[in-house]
Amino acid sequence: TVVIDRFDNRETGPKIDYAQALSRLFTEDGRYPPKAGYDFNINNPPDRNYVNGIRIGTDDYFVAWVRASRPWTWDVNKSAAPFDRTLSADELPDFAARYREVAADLARARTYGADARVRLRLERLVAAGHNLLYRDDRKTWHRMWRFVAVECPAAVVSAWRIVLIAFLAFTLPALGGYAALRERPALAEEVLPAVMLERAEEGKREVAAGRGYAQAQAESRAGIASYIMTNNMRVAFACFAGGVVLGVGSLVSLAFNGLLLGAISAHFQNVGLLAYLWTFVAGHGVLELFAIWCAGAAGFLLGLAIVRPGPYSRRDALVLNARIAMRLVGTSIVLLLVAGTIEGFLSTSGAATWIKVAVSVASAVLLALYLANGARFRDEVAAIA
Repeated sequence: TVVIDRFDNRETGPKIDYAQALSRLFTEDGRYPPKAGYDFNINNPPDRNYVNGIRIGTDDYFVAWVRASRPWTWDVNKSAAPFDRTLSADELPDFAARYREVAADLARARTYGADARVRLRLERLVAAGHNLLYRDDRKTWHRMWRFVAVECPAAVVSAWRIVLIAFLAFTLPALGGYAALRERPALAEEVLPAVMLERAEEGKREVAAGRGYAQAQAESRAGIASYIMTNNMRVAFACFAGGVVLGVGSLVSLAFNGLLLGAISAHFQNVGLLAYLWTFVAGHGVLELFAIWCAGAAGFLLGLAIVRPGPYSRRDALVLNARIAMRLVGTSIVLLLVAGTIEGFLSTSGAATWIKVAVSVASAVLLALYLANGARFRDEVAAIA
């Protein structure tokens, strides 16, 4: 019964050829399982105190403990608890692999009735690894605030290239849709939803009556805001979830919504009501559109992990990219909640145009400050995500 030594370190012989030792251990007759104290003698000089394969039981348990505990950042002499820290993205795949290996060693130790001291050491190692991988932060509210105020915007800044791609995937089709309907206004009947055609027809009467686009009574605005938030999050979720289909779903969702917005804008321009439409959009549009781009970028990250996992397995790459993607989705949710509130209570009101434009400018400034705050902690958050 053995714990295979997988952890190279300075304590027990830096000149060991571990690959060769393991190969010999499994290929030479009579070498597996090794005898107690195999290649280990407590009287050896320091440079020879190493273990190719450690027999569980006898005096070599402390050597196994020292060697296996190093990746867990334990104080092996005091049997202390693991470091209070979070694994970085670069550390996670290797740590997870070592954790699985030691857990397998513990299973073998229990199966073959290993020495109790070794089982105890291995149990502590596995428990420490589990806690480090899956630990729960007790400072829940502080953790939530940090997630929203620091980690989410920092992830956006860190993934700015992907966000830019999402922006282009939305904007280029929007420009194409606008150009197409400006060139051929008759296409509106074929491609636009009936409700948008009706609103364009009603627009001139609404303007003549002094009312704005989709203006509603004060008592109904809370319900409208709730509906808008739900609908916007549905769109954002589609942009994100489509990423699992190699990122194609996110691309299609972004392109479709951009094309639709461009086509609607062109139709309203054709009937002389573009300002009427965009006065409504102005107040909430900055935050809402940016939220959609973040959701699309999160989807692209999932697709990228599948298509180009880099040095990691696809599963590990998906886990690593999902850490950033979740923070992009968090940004999207926060912005959509704010945008939905503005849209439900301000955009549907009879407030003056200058107020809506001022809110648009203010929201753009606040968004820039939000991202700037994240940029300050970009490197720190990169170690987590």
